[in-house]
Amino acid sequence: MPKFYFHTPDLRDATGVELDRVELARREAFRTFGELLRDLSRVDPIPDDWHMRVTDEDDREVVRLTLSVSGASQAPSHSRLS
Repeated sequence: MPKFYFHTPDLRDATGVELDRVELARREAFRTFGELLRDLSRVDPIPDDWHMRVTDEDDREVVRLTLSVSGASQAPSHSRLS
């Protein structure tokens, strides 16, 4: 059975998960991504960009999930214009 590895910018998965096919790895990536996003909401500062890469046993990327945040800056500006 193929093994898939789920990597983030902060963690390189060395254990992996055995799954029958890439579609199941994609579903697992979505599930895990959601859990990790909850954790990221507690990090300060919240990153503007974050991703998860899923690779196969040959380290080929088979799935990539990316989060990009735009809009208000992370830290409010306390400076005043004169």
